[in-house]
Amino acid sequence: MIDASSWVGRTLGEFVLREPVGEGGFGAVFRAEQPVLQREAVVKIATSPAGLQAGEVESFLAEA
Repeated sequence: MIDASSWVGRTLGEFVLREPVGEGGFGAVFRAEQPVLQREAVVKIATSPAGLQAGEVESFLAEA
């Protein structure tokens, strides 16, 4: 698993991660901000260091 607190403040694409809100089987979920559109969003990050295996992608998307 990842240390969610180490991701707070990071920018991923258009999103700035603000705070962790939960963790699932495949990833961590963050409250985020999208400054370009001035809105809040939720961003999920896969926690596997090697990424998701082919069969896990569908499960990750369903969980998200």
